[in-house]
Amino acid sequence: MEEEKDNLIHSEVFDKKKKKDLSEKDKLKKKTFNNLKNLIIKILFIAVVIYLTGKYCFGIYRMKGTSMAPSISDGDLIITYKMEKEFNRGSIVSFKKNDVRYFSRIVAIEGDVVDISEDNELMINNHVENNDVYFETFEAESSNIIFPYQVKKDEV
Repeated sequence: MEEEKDNLIHSEVFDKKKKKDLSEKDKLKKKTFNNLKNLIIKILFIAVVIYLTGKYCFGIYRMKGTSMAPSISDGDLIITYKMEKEFNRGSIVSFKKNDVRYFSRIVAIEGDVVDISEDNELMINNHVENNDVYFETFEAESSNIIFPYQVKKDEV
């Protein structure tokens, strides 16, 4: 009878230990799961912030062509800031026309008078543009711009 009591007590102690061990394992599993869940939430949050920043604040493009050579060469990686609203003479801008990305340098701003001389030189406010011009400047035959042209408000 005493032996049965000892066995019963041992059994109860063993069951309590087993339950305690299982309980600690469950707690550890739950803690690990919560940590993993928190990590995934943080990674998703960071990914959304990076995506939105990239979509609305910055752009990363690869230059195609030589229209901006030698400043920007074919194949160069270009990072743009999309939030800029003020453009200055000499700034390089990116724009899209007919689903094609273009990069150009601003040569005239609001109020400037743009003209092309008889020698096909670009003139801004009656002064020949002295910047390095690597391609000849001509009036576009299909353009409806009449030179001299005064840049209007909100134009560059």
